[in-house]
Amino acid sequence: MRNRLTAVGEAEPVELEFPAETAAAAPPPRVARDAIAAGLMLALKTLSQKSIVALASLVDAAMISSAFILWLMVVPSPSLLQLATVIAYAAFILVCLWIRRRTNAG
Repeated sequence: MRNRLTAVGEAEPVELEFPAETAAAAPPPRVARDAIAAGLMLALKTLSQKSIVALASLVDAAMISSAFILWLMVVPSPSLLQLATVIAYAAFILVCLWIRRRTNAG
């Protein structure tokens, strides 16, 4: 069986030649710097928009989890007043979420 792998350093080095036109076509440093700055600003803008959406989702999750935790606190020994209060709180949270979705959609 013949070994097709070559060890590093066994192959002869290859010299690459670049034409003079390639060096002249490189953008000046100021243009390159402006392009990098524009790309960085675009990336930061996208990141900030995604973080705002994530924070809005966290607020929704916090509201729903607060209603769920309140429900778990009442479950061991519920009274009629506690059940009515938890149901009213959950309905209030659902209405708040519905209003937020409606205003954000339109």
